[in-house]
Amino acid sequence: MMNQQRAQGFQDTNGVFAQQIKARRASLNKVTTIVTHLPTVMTDQQDKPSTFKGNEKKNTNFLSSEELSRTKNCLKPTVTKVTTSYALTSEPETPHSQTPRQLKRLQVESIWQEAHGHLGKKYWTYPKMITECDADARPGYSTRKAHEYMDEDSVLLEKVKCLATMIKKSKNFLVYTGAGISTSSGIDDYASVAAESTIKKKNAFVKPRSPLLAAPTFAHHAVTSLYNAGYVKRWIQQNHDGLPQKAGYPQEKLNEIHGAWFDPSNPVVPMSGSLRSDLFSDMLEWEGKCDLVLSMGTSMCGMNSDRVFTTCSKKALRNGNALGGVIINLQCTQFDHLSALRIFAPIDTVMKLLLQQLKLQIPKPLINVTSSASVQDYFYIPYNRHNGERSSISLSDQQQKIGLDLREGARVRLTCGPYAGDVGEIVGKNRDGHYKIRFLHKLKPNKPLRMPFERLLGRWWAKTLSNGAISRSPIVPV
Repeated sequence: MMNQQRAQGFQDTNGVFAQQIKARRASLNKVTTIVTHLPTVMTDQQDKPSTFKGNEKKNTNFLSSEELSRTKNCLKPTVTKVTTSYALTSEPETPHSQTPRQLKRLQVESIWQEAHGHLGKKYWTYPKMITECDADARPGYSTRKAHEYMDEDSVLLEKVKCLATMIKKSKNFLVYTGAGISTSSGIDDYASVAAESTIKKKNAFVKPRSPLLAAPTFAHHAVTSLYNAGYVKRWIQQNHDGLPQKAGYPQEKLNEIHGAWFDPSNPVVPMSGSLRSDLFSDMLEWEGKCDLVLSMGTSMCGMNSDRVFTTCSKKALRNGNALGGVIINLQCTQFDHLSALRIFAPIDTVMKLLLQQLKLQIPKPLINVTSSASVQDYFYIPYNRHNGERSSISLSDQQQKIGLDLREGARVRLTCGPYAGDVGEIVGKNRDGHYKIRFLHKLKPNKPLRMPFERLLGRWWAKTLSNGAISRSPIVPV
């Protein structure tokens, strides 16, 4: 199918390995087991004559005690040596890594543009290695080693100036992000496997009590500032964390292609699953019309959504009909040779320099609004009650709108996604004021058995739906 999440490579048929790969990949160790088989002989209880004498073998299954004593030195235990390729240990181990003891720089595989991009300068100093780790960043995928690199300060500044110029020229600027943009909020990524990883050291003490409670990073606020200034036109993100919306980025300008924690109609897509058809179509549309793609914090190891970067980059190299793709990542990726600009630096650092170059205001963190009984939880929305599609009515016409009740005990129905038609009940809010909805979902499409699932509806949806900003409401009242 065209909208399968994985474009190539490893296929996880049972779904278990994909969920546990990060925690267990380093704990696979070769194990040798020695099995000793002691010889077993049976003797009769009456000390019968030898069964080896003459032709009178009354019972050939037994040896007399005398014969056993006489032949015991001839019997030797058998030893079987079994070496299993891999075995799970009780505690996952982190791949060995270290800070290089002597200065090492990036070794390009083919062309120098892998270090700087095609708009870079050949005389720029190659990025230096800051973490050495010979393990694969994403085992089982099209990946590179987990070494981490950093541009020299002078080179980094030149690259950021070049990026600012590209953004000013762009007409359809698309941001494409992976787990790396959220690591400074305390949410782990998949590719920073090294124990000495710069990302892990920096974020060792900022983990939230739950990823659902994480606050947006500087980069999330910076992209929101770029959107408010008219630069960013679309954001496609692989993450599920809702941090763009928490930073003030509008839901209707965001494509959460791999699922979302704060949209009950868009559950997280498993690695072997299929992408939601409407989100996939939106991605294809922007793949065709974007002229600049900024990839941040994704290893681009073979996901279907990587196409937005590769298509734009190839257009730029082939005929100059696009500005191309820009990669910000401490680790190497398989598409570095395609990039118009390749930046090795922490994402937040790059975004701070970028806002300075564009003379944009540095964003201030938003204060979370906690759940309160005084907050209005009943809204009028301009959507069809049956299918959730946006109605062609005036936003000021309150009589034609439908009432969406999000107070505790109210019931809603999903309008789209894999569980379209399922009914849920509002059971309260979490500590950040996001609505908790309990659904009964079928475990298998053709089976009647249903299981309860609690999902979240981000509090920003109330404003989005009240303004009719999105083409279809994920929920409608029952």
